Parts: sequence; C-alpha cells; structure tokens
Amino acid sequence: MANLGIDIPDYPDEGCRKATEHQGEQSHCLNCPFTRCTYDTDLRSARNNQIVELYLKGGKTIKALAEIFNVSSKTIRRAIKENEAVLSR
Repeated sequence: MANLGIDIPDYPDEGCRKATEHQGEQSHCLNCPFTRCTYDTDLRSARNNQIVELYLKGGKTIKALAEIFNVSSKTIRRAIKENEAVLSR
C-alpha cells in the first residue's frame, strides 16, 4: 500500500498484530492493508454481541467461537464477561 505522505511525529503508530502478520513485516496504521480496523470500537461491540448470541443461543463453545472470529479464547472470554448484562437477561 502506498505511503500517504503524512508526517505526524508524535503519533505512536505501532500498527497491529493482525496486519503485521498479514504483511510479514511491522505494520503501521496509516498504511494498513485492511479496510476495517481491529481497534474500531463499534465493530468490536458488534462482534462481541455476535459472540454472546452464538454462545448463549447457538451453543457454541469458547474454542469454536475463537476459531470462527479468528481471535484468542481470552478475547472470547473477555467479550462474554463484558456483556454480562446481556447474559443475565
């Protein structure tokens, strides 16, 4: 991907693990190969809602959900814990 030519010296652009693995070298946010950011909170919230729904209504295991969403089991557990209000309904 082309460099956007933006020089922001105080911006701590460390990229993310997913993009770095995809590119095979250290990724940077301003040159990210993906259209959706891993750190986008709206997308993460929607994903977490899907995780909880599949966990409760779909009977999926934590391991299966981790594989479906391509995240760690720890991330799945965190999504479930953060949505305890939904779980208690």
